[in-house]
Amino acid sequence: AGAALHFIASASFLEGVLHWYLAASLGMLMILPLGVMDYRDALQRLQTPAGLRSALLTLGFVAGSTFLIFFQTVSPFIFLVTGSILFATYHHRSLGAAASVLVVALIAVPLTAAGRGPLSLVVAQDAMGRQLLLQGYLMAVGFVAVIAAVILDDRDGLRLAAERQMEAARRKAEAQSALLRHLAHEIRAPLNVIQGFASILKERDDLGPNIQKMTLAIV
Repeated sequence: AGAALHFIASASFLEGVLHWYLAASLGMLMILPLGVMDYRDALQRLQTPAGLRSALLTLGFVAGSTFLIFFQTVSPFIFLVTGSILFATYHHRSLGAAASVLVVALIAVPLTAAGRGPLSLVVAQDAMGRQLLLQGYLMAVGFVAVIAAVILDDRDGLRLAAERQMEAARRKAEAQSALLRHLAHEIRAPLNVIQGFASILKERDDLGPNIQKMTLAIV
């Protein structure tokens, strides 16, 4: 692309290569962490109506807040976009991180190219420079969202392991209680027979002292 611009439009070869390389590199770094994540658990949450409704409302919030921030040209509130991305990451983990970064990019890139948004206030940069700054911001916030999603996934894994241990302990306690109930039922009948015979034997007058003592012990 740099060579084509140099021969067709007499543009600076070094500047063209630098701009194209930086843009491509930042674009790849923006999607790389989102492309290596595992989305299976996050997709399972979308299989319920409540999960799907939550995902749509969350992405709507991200899109609305991003549009409001990047449509204006008076305040450098780009950091507020990070909050909406982390909000989506918290509710939908890795899928929320990827989808929110994509939504922000789809809204912020054309508005920045049109000269709107917080980066339009950076007067020291031209249009290409502002796009590179935007890509750098999206790359950084993408990494932050990925780290947040990984931390939340680890927390979910620890919570699930603790719940499984508690469930296993509950089943073990129930099994022990059931065993004791069965044992008590099986032992009660022969013990009643033994106690009844010992009570009758205790009432006899022709028993020696040792037999009376053992009979009382049985009773």
